[in-house]
Formats: sequence, structure tokens, C-alpha cells
Amino acid sequence: MDFPTVVAWAESFAEDDSAPIGLRLFCMVLLGTDPVRQFITDRDAEQDKDSGAAR
Repeated sequence: MDFPTVVAWAESFAEDDSAPIGLRLFCMVLLGTDPVRQFITDRDAEQDKDSGAAR
């Protein structure tokens, strides 16, 4: 799996109330690491830039 796929996977399981608690906790910890937080910030900024250009 590539990095964006892993982040998307972790985001979906962290918010899934039906997922096992251990998996949810692992995903929340993963999402809290500096490299992942930076990736999400950059990704969101790129999406905001793209959506602004589409308007």
C-alpha cells in the first residue's frame, strides 16, 4: 500500500464505530504522528487550492 492509501484507511477506521476498539486506537495514534499530520495538512491545502480554482 502507498502512503495516501494507508492514511485514507486509517481515517476511515478511526471514525468507524463498528471497528474493533484496538484497531480504532491504532489508527488514531497513527493519525497523530507528525509525518501523517503533515501529509493530511498538505493534502487538505492542495484540495482547497483545487476547489478554489474550480470555482
